[in-house]
Amino acid sequence: DNDPQLGFGYYTSLAAAQAGDTTAAGYIATPTAFEAGTGVIYIRVERTSEADYQGDFCYVIVEQPVVVNPLPDVVVADAVGCDSSGTGSLTYGYTLSDYNALLLAPGQDVADFTFAHYLGLADAQAGVGQLPDAYTGSDGQVLTVKVTNIQTGCINYVELTLRVRAGAS
Repeated sequence: DNDPQLGFGYYTSLAAAQAGDTTAAGYIATPTAFEAGTGVIYIRVERTSEADYQGDFCYVIVEQPVVVNPLPDVVVADAVGCDSSGTGSLTYGYTLSDYNALLLAPGQDVADFTFAHYLGLADAQAGVGQLPDAYTGSDGQVLTVKVTNIQTGCINYVELTLRVRAGAS
């Protein structure tokens, strides 16, 4: 609760946290910039205003589990359609969800993810302008697909390029 009498030290090892040594190899000098995998961060919470009879500050060690979930593993893909209008317009009416499985690297189940299609990365990141599943696109158009893991909420972005081939008229 923003108690000014408390100090916080972050460590990668219990021994370093117990020692309270800010020069130890396990000390995390810049917690907001620290990158970690799944594991434990040890937080030393110390009262900094009142020492005990030996001159030491009272403290408690908090073990904070850290879980790092992987991003969806995505691959760039093409959605191929055939313009049978005979006009040479090279447009096609896509069902965008038909191409979702192509966007996932092998070993992932399409049912574990949601897919949202956008005209560009900025729109996808902002979550604005999501395209309908039935979408008429033109040859060479690049869409950005936001892929979200349903269980973890982890998000990745990938490009889906629309390819339209001239069909028989």
